[in-house]
Amino acid sequence: MEKSFSIKEYKQLKLMFNSSVQEDTDIAIENIKNLDVENIYKILTLKALNLEKKAKILNKLDDLFKEEPFVSLKKTTKTSWGVANSFTDLSWNTLYDLILKNYSTNLKVKLFFEKVFKEETENIILENMNYKFIDNVKINIKWL
Repeated sequence: MEKSFSIKEYKQLKLMFNSSVQEDTDIAIENIKNLDVENIYKILTLKALNLEKKAKILNKLDDLFKEEPFVSLKKTTKTSWGVANSFTDLSWNTLYDLILKNYSTNLKVKLFFEKVFKEETENIILENMNYKFIDNVKINIKWL
């Protein structure tokens, strides 16, 4: 049976990862390594990292991307002058497609994705659109 991963745990890890205190970040890295949950939950948590820290932390957690279906998240492109540029694609579209393909019958994973996506995108919209007449933003995920 699949171990559950709560939104509360997600939020705690997210806070630790995004802390300005390096020790908090190091503890969060160890915590996520030791979590006994499917890797999709860990990867969805890593999606919430701030850009300044994301690359460094993803390098320390590179083992997550060595198993299927997560190998496909590692990408390499070539710059216009031929130099290879490697990155981890944690875009919402890529994660959505990965879940559709590999977790289509897993309601817990889909609900977790929905909660994390909604929280992240609704907060961004409300923080960046300073309209006094907007009370709420509602996003519905369509699972094809």
